[in-house]
Amino acid sequence: MNKIRAMPRVDSEGVLCGSNFKVDVYTRINSLPRRGSAANWTEWDSHN
Repeated sequence: MNKIRAMPRVDSEGVLCGSNFKVDVYTRINSLPRRGSAANWTEWDSHN
């Protein structure tokens, strides 16, 4: 998963009038690994 950065939106007069959000492809967020629906979720409780 990547971070999102706010990119300022400026009108023709140079006035800040909002922001667009853009995915920053150079920063990564560690996320939980995806598991398929066929995965055995009963193993999840055994880690406590």
